[in-house]
Amino acid sequence: MGSIKKESFIFKNKIYFTGLISLVVAILISSILLPESASAAKKQYEILLINSYHSSLKWSASINKSIKSEMDKLDFPVIIHDEFMDTKYKNSPEYLNLLEELYATKYSENKPDVIIVSDNNALEFLIARRAKLFPGIPVVFLGINAFKKEMLHGEKDITGVVEAISIRSTIEAALRLYPYANRVVAYASDMPTARHNSRIFLEKQDVFTGRARLELKTGMNVEQVVDDISSLPHDSVVLILSFLKGDKGILLPLEKTIEIVSSESELPVFSFWDFLLGHGIVGGELVSGADQGKIAGEMAARILGGEKASDIPINYESPNKYMFDFKQLNKIGFNPAGLPLNSIIVNQKKTFYSQHKAKVWFAVGLFIFMGLVILVLWRSAIARKRIEQALRRSKDMYDLVTMGTNDGIWDWDRKSGEVFFSSRWKEILGFSDEEIPNNIEEWKSRIHPDDYDRVIRVNDLFFTHKTDRIMVEYRMKAKDGSWKWVMGRGSCLRDEQGKPYRIAGAHTDITERKKAEEELRRLRNYLENIINSMPSILVGVDSNGVVNQWNFKAEEMTGISSKEACRMNLVEAFPGIADDYARIMASIEKGTTLVDPPRVLNLKDESRYREITVFPIDCDNGRGAVIRIDDVTQRVRLEQMMVQTEKMMSLGGLAAGMAHEINNPLAGILGNLHNLRRRLYSDLRLNDVAASEIGVSLEDMRRYLDKRDIPNLLDGIADSAGRAATIVRNMLSFSRISERLFEYYNIEQLLEETLELASSDYDLERRYDFKKIKIVKEYASGVPAVYCDGTEIRQVFLNLIKNAAEATAEKHYIKEEPCIILRTEIDSDMVLVKIEDNGPGLGDEEQKRVFEPFYTSKPVGSGTGLGLSVSYFIITDQHKGRMQVESVKGEWTRFTISLPAG
Repeated sequence: MGSIKKESFIFKNKIYFTGLISLVVAILISSILLPESASAAKKQYEILLINSYHSSLKWSASINKSIKSEMDKLDFPVIIHDEFMDTKYKNSPEYLNLLEELYATKYSENKPDVIIVSDNNALEFLIARRAKLFPGIPVVFLGINAFKKEMLHGEKDITGVVEAISIRSTIEAALRLYPYANRVVAYASDMPTARHNSRIFLEKQDVFTGRARLELKTGMNVEQVVDDISSLPHDSVVLILSFLKGDKGILLPLEKTIEIVSSESELPVFSFWDFLLGHGIVGGELVSGADQGKIAGEMAARILGGEKASDIPINYESPNKYMFDFKQLNKIGFNPAGLPLNSIIVNQKKTFYSQHKAKVWFAVGLFIFMGLVILVLWRSAIARKRIEQALRRSKDMYDLVTMGTNDGIWDWDRKSGEVFFSSRWKEILGFSDEEIPNNIEEWKSRIHPDDYDRVIRVNDLFFTHKTDRIMVEYRMKAKDGSWKWVMGRGSCLRDEQGKPYRIAGAHTDITERKKAEEELRRLRNYLENIINSMPSILVGVDSNGVVNQWNFKAEEMTGISSKEACRMNLVEAFPGIADDYARIMASIEKGTTLVDPPRVLNLKDESRYREITVFPIDCDNGRGAVIRIDDVTQRVRLEQMMVQTEKMMSLGGLAAGMAHEINNPLAGILGNLHNLRRRLYSDLRLNDVAASEIGVSLEDMRRYLDKRDIPNLLDGIADSAGRAATIVRNMLSFSRISERLFEYYNIEQLLEETLELASSDYDLERRYDFKKIKIVKEYASGVPAVYCDGTEIRQVFLNLIKNAAEATAEKHYIKEEPCIILRTEIDSDMVLVKIEDNGPGLGDEEQKRVFEPFYTSKPVGSGTGLGLSVSYFIITDQHKGRMQVESVKGEWTRFTISLPAG
């Protein structure tokens, strides 16, 4: 051993001395032969590299490394000055001004030859300050999101490479690698880049119609994202579009974001940047900082070589590559055929040869040496044959013993190093007895890479004295390239020092059992996905009323997870179903289906109509039931609305008939009133004749009537009758069923007619009288006519005015009085009608939902929830206008209607 080391030292030093002598000779020759001009120092160039982010980010580090690598290829020296703006966490105007002062000071006298800027913040900073800091210096950019030429503001001598994430191709890869997926859920922050990525993501919805549903969720921090992912069904794929914030509102590094999300999620996670590989993403078509830096470095080298930046075209094709993490691929059980062509796989375990290359060649040399020894020992062949015959007899006896078992036997003699695999052991893998050798390395080379560490760790239990028996399940590579599942069992014999000197055991082929288990798991997941995809609440219970099945809809409506619910009694999980518990248990006991009519059931602080159906089932462990709870609120409300509509139609017909009947006496009153005035105050000859016949002076009679204020009483009768006739006319116009007729209407006249109709409204139950409400009219001058259906617009105005009047009845006034303000305005080519009340106002949630069908803020039984919905439809759909609501809770509410003028 000592002589070998000595020779190695001499050999190494011989190489060293030879190289040193060669170097000295080369220096002497070059100093003698080379001309003076060649030995002169070449010009030194300087590059300023401005990074948007911090130097600790892998993205920035990979960019800088690639750029420096490109500069090292040049045959002239280049010095690179690195500046890291750290704008991910500091980006205020004051901070940017300080950076400007710093760069102005550092580079006032030592101007760079080329400036390279990385990412959007650095480019925007430089464009805004280039004329002041670095006028005329060429610029190369890289890593720019949402690039448009307008971003350069007409600046010259600028080129670079664009960064664009590959959303479509990454989703395509995700769906191929995870074939169960039919939903892609993306998460993003509210940063500009995140909003750009989110917009691109939503634009891909049509591409994947029928294959997968794309969902975007924003505004969550990392903890909220993790909670949300835990509630997603197993057919989902997670997509991270940007940095996310932590629980304190501070942006986390993207690597940390992915680590948190991936570690807490059982679903596959995908993203778009190569530096996230190894942190938890499966992969995709990824943006590479190294490739971005390489292209930018090549462009900078061309500029240093004499080309103008303006002559180098901008690279609009982001140099993205398909890259995947081997560990994450195995985690989701990927299909290798699903990988795109030329995919790069990282974290893949090395082959046995690449790990033990030196040992393999040493073994080859050793076998050659042994062959020479065998040749030398040829004379001992006869003795060796005798030994072989004895071993063969022993092996035949061993095979005879093992023929009676279906297991493959193995035996390892630690002292001699000999290993024996029975014929059945090799047959399990598809080999004959002579096709594979008997050695430990052969066994190790066939263990699946994902199982290797675990199997070796279990076998090491022999050598650490922790056990004398082992059992482990793992995969081994068969002759045809497939993987066979085996159950490995073994035990050992120990010497006096406790070291194992003989280890033996058996392998059982469990491939079919594993396939059956996998098929069972797949079917279970399939059934679970079917149950969870149903819109109804589905709950399974046993004969004791304990929950054993709880779908996603039940989790959503109760806030109780499936894991928690399956340990609870039905009444604990669903307190609202307590009144039905006895009948449900009776249904299970009798085996009869129970269908409850729709009724109000409170779930998650929301009262809605639910229909409960109980389906008894017989299980292996006794009886049980599946309870289905359906939300039938809309159906019930539609039925109620149909009944209400029938009532209103009947009342409308009755009102129209009554109006016609009232018109007759009104006409009589007005006609008689007219005749009365003619016979008292007109200069008719018959009036004089009648007065003379009874001996009364017509002038005296008129003075008497004036004295008794009869003319004013007659005017009052005329006004009252006229007002009644107007109300009847408006009621008939409003209730008349006719074809839609668009004409030009004076909007103020429509308001006045509707106001006249509404002023007759009085509600005894709610104790409001329209006549006691102050009406303020603020009509703008010169409002043009509106082309509309007058009947429908009156209906909208009446709904809004009545709602305003009813709202004022709900408020207790102290210093003010109930008031409704009617305004008309002109806004460009639109006529605005504003109806405002000083009632109790609407909350934020009510304002969001006020135009929804069947939504009402009134007490139960006081409204259908359709008035505003129908009004909104009439204005927006039938008249191509707009309808909006504004309100301050406790103070006022204003509805604004915008209709096209003319």
